[in-house]
Formats: sequence, structure tokens, C-alpha cells
Amino acid sequence: MNGEAEIHEGDDGLAAEYVLGTLPRVDRAAAAARARSDARFAARIADWEIRLAPLNDGFAPVRAPRTLWPQIEARIFGAPAPRSRLGRWSLFAGLGLGAGLAAAVVLTVLPVLRPIPDAVIAELVAEGTDLRVAARFEPRFGVIHVTRTAGPAAPEGQDYQFWVIAEGGAPVPLGLLREGELAAPTEVPPGTVLAVSLEPLGGSPTGQPTGPILVTATITGS
Repeated sequence: MNGEAEIHEGDDGLAAEYVLGTLPRVDRAAAAARARSDARFAARIADWEIRLAPLNDGFAPVRAPRTLWPQIEARIFGAPAPRSRLGRWSLFAGLGLGAGLAAAVVLTVLPVLRPIPDAVIAELVAEGTDLRVAARFEPRFGVIHVTRTAGPAAPEGQDYQFWVIAEGGAPVPLGLLREGELAAPTEVPPGTVLAVSLEPLGGSPTGQPTGPILVTATITGS
């Protein structure tokens, strides 16, 4: 196992517990802080939210009393005192419960306690090209997730490069759009333009678009 794998071992379980709301307050605050600076970890959280979001359907957001969560935690884990993240996740594993079943148990009460905030979603398109790029911005973490959803890969010897252009500002490169998902920290206030250009392999040598802009989208107000 390489060093990177060791560093990220257990992150999927941690992200799942963050979304489920089962972390103690200190661990939850630490996970939220990490997500703001670790795009990969933020992407794991976003993935769990997408997977579990359908379970929120049919529940209207409400403000729960402060005393309610400690009561629920005591009923689930058998003690009011906070337990460590590892101990609780190991408990699920020891009982033979996978993440999906653990989610089902906790989410019988979760949807009315922690509705998932809306994300900013955009599709980058243009006439005359089959290229389609989906962008999803997570406001809580300041991370944007970008994926090519249709159209060909970049020609050999070239790369698609993703840009964010603030209203009245210069283009800022956020990464190369290859196979899989690009996740990068940024902000996308109303008026921001998202764009993909065709650049030399490895990206623009100047820090600004040098090839044609292929697809774009403009973020409008909510």
C-alpha cells in the first residue's frame, strides 16, 4: 500500500458518517474544516450526499430542538457520551452491517434533521460541438466538481482545460479535464463564467487560454 492510500484509508467511512450526522461535534467540525481544504475528501462527501439524497424526498426541512440529537444518539449507541468515530464505524462493521444498512438505520430520523443544501449545477455547452461538461459547485466547501458527460476526448497531444472567469476578472485555470472528475477549490458567485478551452498537452503555457473556447456556462443569481 502506498503512502497516499494510507493517508486516505477510512476516508469513505468518515465521509459517510459526516453525511449521516453520526460524528461527535469535535470530529464533525474537524471533517468540515478538512473538506474546505481537501478537494478529494470534499468530493467523497459530495458523492455520499448524492447517493443518499433520494432518502430526503418527501421530508420538509424543520428546525429540531437542541435536545433531540443527544436523545437519538443515546438510543442508537446506548450511551449519551460521545464515542470516537472509529469506534462507531467499527461497531457497524463488527455487527456485519455495511455502510448502506447503517445509512438506512440512521436516516430513519436524519432527513428532517439535516436537509442537504442546494448545490449550484451548470452544463457547459455550445452550438456546433457535441462536447458537454457538467459542473457542480458545493457552496459549503467551496469546491467545484467538473466532468465531461458527452463528446470526444481531447485530440492526441492536446488537453481540455477548465477555467473560471469572475465577472470583470481574468480567466483562472482550475485544471485539466481528462477522464474522471476534476475537483478544485473555487467560488462561483452570480456572473461567473465557466469555460473549457482546447490547449496544448499539459495545459496553457501562459496561464491564460491560448486555444479555442469550446463550451461555456454563466452562473446566474438564485
